[in-house]
Amino acid sequence: MTLEPTSRCPHCGAETAVRPDPVFAFACTACGGPRLEHHVQDTQVRAAADRNLVLAKTAAERPSWAARVALVAVVASNLLLMAAILQGARPTLLGGLITIMSWANVFFLIRGRYARQAARAKPHLEAARLVSGQSAKEEAEEEAPHVRVATAPEVEEPELDERALFQSDLDDFDARLRAAELRAEKQK
Repeated sequence: MTLEPTSRCPHCGAETAVRPDPVFAFACTACGGPRLEHHVQDTQVRAAADRNLVLAKTAAERPSWAARVALVAVVASNLLLMAAILQGARPTLLGGLITIMSWANVFFLIRGRYARQAARAKPHLEAARLVSGQSAKEEAEEEAPHVRVATAPEVEEPELDERALFQSDLDDFDARLRAAELRAEKQK
């Protein structure tokens, strides 16, 4: 699934379609950098959103020290396994164990990498969407000032008084205790 071009990509400068992405919500089909799913008219707002998108891409591509350490640990554990098993194991068994262990480790490393990339990029993507979302609302108000943009009503939740709740629980407990004592006296 691809969407129509929204604007020029801040990373590569191409006017290409936008596709869904596992790390970023939407990405450029040419370079894979994060993109917004809608076009922003205001140049200042678009520049702010583009800055946030560039920050999101650099945050997602930042090399992770922990991933490198994990890769070294995987290689070291495989070498130790190989040395231990070579003392008397069959070569086919050894090859199968090492292959399974290596691919399992690679799978979990890649899976963890996507999660870390998405977590690092999320604040910047949210900032870009927030900036562009505010501009879309302002543009709609400028085009039709007599039409109000519907927003969800803000609901104020009443603050709970912890002491009042605790006191009511104590009162209920006291009432139950008195009722139990009265029943015990009547049964005697």
